[in-house]
Amino acid sequence: MELLYVWAFVEILLTLYALYKLKKLVLAYKEDNHVYYYAFEKLENTLIQVYGKPKIIQYVISEIRVFYYAFYGWFVKKKSFDNVSEFTYIKETMYGVFLWVIFISTMIEVPIVHYFLSLWSVPVAWVVTGVTLYGMIWLLGDYKAIKHMPIRIDEIHLFIRIGVRSKVNIALSNIDTILSNVNEEEKESYKHLVLMTTVDANIYITLKEKIHIKGIFGSKKGVDKVALYVDEPRLFMDDINNKTML
Repeated sequence: MELLYVWAFVEILLTLYALYKLKKLVLAYKEDNHVYYYAFEKLENTLIQVYGKPKIIQYVISEIRVFYYAFYGWFVKKKSFDNVSEFTYIKETMYGVFLWVIFISTMIEVPIVHYFLSLWSVPVAWVVTGVTLYGMIWLLGDYKAIKHMPIRIDEIHLFIRIGVRSKVNIALSNIDTILSNVNEEEKESYKHLVLMTTVDANIYITLKEKIHIKGIFGSKKGVDKVALYVDEPRLFMDDINNKTML
């Protein structure tokens, strides 16, 4: 009986702690007046501020973002911002065609594979089917995120988002050089941020100081050179050069 009282007391304390954290979270979210150009990033930063543990939070937000764009992204209009340039990075990649080929082939293969695997092991069949369906949802979320998360440039930063795969913010003052091409040996020293390997990078940025690129599940990599593909490289370079006067 005493154990039940102790447990009830512990539950009350946990509930009060959760409510305190929730109140703190709401206040921190409302007080954050910083402008965010991408959905969920304000929530992510607020959660890290209140709860800490950035890797866990980045993983959770990453998963929420995938499902949000996969199922809801079709009905939301892409936001644009005043005095912010936007550049797409998908036109030459054939990513849309690739996606629908994968979807069609998967919809044909999944029932067949599931049936034959279930003859051997029903749990294994469901695990494989579940992982396959999750992969399809992830690709769909990634595709819609690309539409909603173009590369953006304001007066201070270059914001690179490659779907839900990777992201980095580069201070324009940290850019040393920006080129449309480099020799083959130099290419190996760049961190390439391209949507698909069907296209080569057409922008090569060298930085004055090292920065960290965030990847899937909160992974990080320090780099001082970044290569990416944009659909309009000349306009992109002109915009950077005009804002930095390189």
